[in-house]
Amino acid sequence: MAIQMTLGEVLEAEVALTRLAAMPWPVRTGYHISKLLRLLRVETQLFEQQRIAAVREFGTPRPATDEERARGNGEEITQVPPARMTEYLRKVTELQQLPITIDWAPLTIEAFGDQRLTGIDMLALGPLVMNGAGEGAQHG
Repeated sequence: MAIQMTLGEVLEAEVALTRLAAMPWPVRTGYHISKLLRLLRVETQLFEQQRIAAVREFGTPRPATDEERARGNGEEITQVPPARMTEYLRKVTELQQLPITIDWAPLTIEAFGDQRLTGIDMLALGPLVMNGAGEGAQHG
């Protein structure tokens, strides 16, 4: 069963799934979480490549400050100026709205057992979690 999401949902879910992956789980649940996380990271890496390309497209290079160089950012920084920010944000928003198919089954509520999860994480996981009736957890 494939999972249908937008790229924006994938970006949010990846953060929550990373937190879950750091928790102890039974073997099957841990494997399922790890597999989903690996699949999501492919999509988030592609998004990041496209976001950086948009920064280059709409931004202008400037010399890095001493603080930026100390953080390892190199000698030059590309920054989107306010006059081009609307165009940049339009492109990033368009990317976030792209439909994505994750070719793996969602987790079930039952897979979490007695583990306590925050409501924020459950919201971020969205279509990656189904209730026992086969519906997204956010609907049940």
